[in-house]
Amino acid sequence: MRRSESDVQRFYEAAPYPDLGAKPKNPAHWLSSALEHLNVSAARPLRYLDAGCGTGHSVVGVALAHPDWEVSAIDLSGPSLATARELAAMHGATIDFRQGSYLDPLPFEGEFDLIGSFGSVHHTPDPPGAVRNLLGVLAPDGVFVMHLYGKDLDRGKFVIREALDILEPDITNIERRFTLYRALIARQRPSLASRLLDLSPRTVLRGLRNLVRDARRAHGESWSPAWTVDYREPSSPWIDHFCHPLENTYNVRDVETLAAAAGLDVIAMLNQGRENLARLPPAWRTLYDALDRWDRWRLMELLDITARSVLLIGRKARPRAPQEDVSAGTKSAST
Repeated sequence: MRRSESDVQRFYEAAPYPDLGAKPKNPAHWLSSALEHLNVSAARPLRYLDAGCGTGHSVVGVALAHPDWEVSAIDLSGPSLATARELAAMHGATIDFRQGSYLDPLPFEGEFDLIGSFGSVHHTPDPPGAVRNLLGVLAPDGVFVMHLYGKDLDRGKFVIREALDILEPDITNIERRFTLYRALIARQRPSLASRLLDLSPRTVLRGLRNLVRDARRAHGESWSPAWTVDYREPSSPWIDHFCHPLENTYNVRDVETLAAAAGLDVIAMLNQGRENLARLPPAWRTLYDALDRWDRWRLMELLDITARSVLLIGRKARPRAPQEDVSAGTKSAST
């Protein structure tokens, strides 16, 4: 196993998150969109793989929503998988859990119709290799769904992370790093008056989104508290935000590079870069219509006053024919 990957394994073995008390996640927000792009015969069960399932809250949600599917999952962390198996048993979900790396040959037979990877690929030392390996077990007409950290959404978190890394490079020294974090937050936290003067649209929308997440957590859903929460103790979510050994973040251009390297044809962006024509000045519409998909997605990302994570739907990229051009409006998504 690669050194940086073994660091990630040790991290999640020491701090698996979320815990067993959280409810399985409802997959409806991405699954309905994915199924629109999937054509599977009703004569057999659909095969689904969760790559990097962690403590199982996403994959158990899928298995409960579709008990007729053949559901499998893989993760590096033994303690995380122990929680996932217990969660599945608690809810009566049938899932084939395996421990291992999806940078290595996968321990499953056959191909999968649908593969999901949520909050995992950005923790690997080789994201293009991870995606490429997963596409290798995706059926020819299968669909791949992936969530990645957004570069703008988590920019402030990584500023704090780097400051903590300078002062206490040992990410396993949780208490020391948390003491440094609390000192910084106490110094930087603005007064109520100054916060009211700085209510930008992005700040307001982030606050509203966090209120919604807090309400869902109050009902037991497994939403991770945001890094902007005023943490009073080094809880598992805080450790996940500020002591993780390996994290990558992405904007649309970064996703384009990742997709090209991995052989992934991105067919829809559900969060970052999602099309919303109301953002376009009317005078821009003709120019927008002439752009290729990546320029459209990047433009939408730039015009979005919120900051989002990446959630995309893709499939294996088809080989490019020699005569294909990359002129405006026709460029392949794999370029």
